[in-house]
Amino acid sequence: MCRQFVGGSRKLNLFPQVVVAIGGSEFEASNTRDKNFTLAKLAKRIEPVDAGIAHDLCALEMAERQERDYSGL
Repeated sequence: MCRQFVGGSRKLNLFPQVVVAIGGSEFEASNTRDKNFTLAKLAKRIEPVDAGIAHDLCALEMAERQERDYSGL
């Protein structure tokens, strides 16, 4: 949902300036191969998440259809 909000906001140009938020947390820096990401690596990681979301949405739609059929709506 967050990704869709950000993507939609960008398409509608709702935030024309770059916005950066910085918290007060400190993190140890590490640029190991497993912890740095290229666009290709991100795409590979996002793919199964998107597939899972699509699967869940399909299951919800089927459940709603069955519920409508059962209740006679």
